[in-house]
Amino acid sequence: MKIKLSYILAATLAVCSTASSFGWFANRNQWGVDAGNGGYSSFNCWRSGNDMLSNWSGVWRKPNQYVMLYPSAVEGWNFDGNWALWVTLNNSTSYVGCYLLPTINNAWDGDDVWDVAIDAWCFSSKGGYQTDEVMMWNSWKNMQPAGSFLGYKSGYEYWEAWIGWTCRSMRTWGKSGSIDVKLLCQQAGVPTNRSIAGVQSGAEVCQGSADVKLAGYSDWWKSN
Repeated sequence: MKIKLSYILAATLAVCSTASSFGWFANRNQWGVDAGNGGYSSFNCWRSGNDMLSNWSGVWRKPNQYVMLYPSAVEGWNFDGNWALWVTLNNSTSYVGCYLLPTINNAWDGDDVWDVAIDAWCFSSKGGYQTDEVMMWNSWKNMQPAGSFLGYKSGYEYWEAWIGWTCRSMRTWGKSGSIDVKLLCQQAGVPTNRSIAGVQSGAEVCQGSADVKLAGYSDWWKSN
């Protein structure tokens, strides 16, 4: 997801429910709109039990712009100050994963542009800036990852872009269930001295009207 640091920070002002170091929260992230790159008629995001739900309508974007909204379930937070989620790739005793079972409805009109993805953020040190972003695309419409297609890794399409950090996208249709996020980052080629500090799952929305549900979403992690 191509996103500037200031927009990540601004998104914390739009949290739908209280953030916790030990429980995901629903984040009404509209970073592309906040950057002045588009707009929408309506946009909602909330947690209900263990489900993350969101709906949007009338999303539009200016020419040559990318993602406008990213309603998502967030564990950890890249800039929350406590770095509670800190899973180093070469530490055999730490781990992080999530259960992803998305459904997206009313999303197949000709003007709909979206993807459903996990988005993991990696750092070289606490308090620094992100060095790597790893996405796993589950489904999509009229959209491709940032950067260039470089072949296949571990059965996924592999795309890579430099956007101030290395954005690595792993794409395969319908991948769901229990996802080992640490393994995903290793498969994407993130240097093993990096640490995962945030995991987000949801829908990147560029255009159109639809709704998404992450049914029974959960995550599990053990920091270093």
